[in-house]
Amino acid sequence: MSEDVYIKVVGSLGDSSNQFSDYCLDENFEVETLKKVPLRKSFKVLYYLNVCVKSFLRKHESFSYIFFPGNLAISMLPGMMLRNNKYALYLRGEVRYKNIFLNYLTQKILKKAQFIIATGKNTANFAKQFNDNVEEVVPMMSVSKENLYRRENYDLSTPTKILFFSRVEKDKGIYEAVEAVKNLINEGYDIQFDIAGGGTKQIMEELEEITKPIKDKTFIHGQISENKKIQQLFRKADVYVFPSYYPEGFPRVLYEAMAFGTPIIVADIPPVEGTMIDNENCLKVPPQSSLELKNAIKTLINDEELRKKIGTNGYQFMEKFFEKIDGDSHAKQVLRWIEKTKKSD
Repeated sequence: MSEDVYIKVVGSLGDSSNQFSDYCLDENFEVETLKKVPLRKSFKVLYYLNVCVKSFLRKHESFSYIFFPGNLAISMLPGMMLRNNKYALYLRGEVRYKNIFLNYLTQKILKKAQFIIATGKNTANFAKQFNDNVEEVVPMMSVSKENLYRRENYDLSTPTKILFFSRVEKDKGIYEAVEAVKNLINEGYDIQFDIAGGGTKQIMEELEEITKPIKDKTFIHGQISENKKIQQLFRKADVYVFPSYYPEGFPRVLYEAMAFGTPIIVADIPPVEGTMIDNENCLKVPPQSSLELKNAIKTLINDEELRKKIGTNGYQFMEKFFEKIDGDSHAKQVLRWIEKTKKSD
């Protein structure tokens, strides 16, 4: 960079925050992260109204990189647009509201952004309807080209290891995953169920309760941030399940699973289209169906050739993927676009 750059990041990068911040330091630009504040419902309206007013009254000197959609973003952006403050968007999924006004506002927000970095092909194609400066994000993962793992065989473990690795919440399909595994165990399948990922205190307590009937077969790991532990889980898993309910940005955890040749079962939701191909690098199941999920797991357990096909195709996809990104990163993308838009001003 020819000069120091100051960026305000509005939103949360989740598990990738450290990777993003470390690169920012290396490239001589500073990031201030503004995250949402957990509040009681009675205070949320006042809080977001205050954010909206402040964003209009303040002339932002920094470049704002805003995670969209989200309540914090939708509160800040109208005021920023009225003041002609520069911002870019990290678009985490297609944005379609039932409310006509919110849909109109969203389109204006997308059009006025300096650039948009989108999660997945579908999200990028959606954004291109409103903005020419759109690029698909380079996901920040716990694996790199050096971590690629080609499996020697696809023999099942004893017991067979089923992995759920995601944030533990209803919309990620955790209840369907537990129900599917319970039914398989009741049918006589020898299964070890690994659940990795954090969640609220309430849902983790519920998880403990609903897995009691298969307690001796279930390992609840909680939030895992160490890359080596994440990699070990994928290496040892016979089947990885991702039964999320709703459209979201393309989940980087699917890249991670493919990097280790792990056979994948994924819910058939729009963001995975074009990347995850049924019966090629995954099996697809309808969202919110524990029966379909159970049957898909059973299919992979009983069909070694299909496990091998799906796992190998996933591995080969990631070989080509790492060649394509060639050391690029989310943070590098942001810097490139900032430089590009500065030159065009």
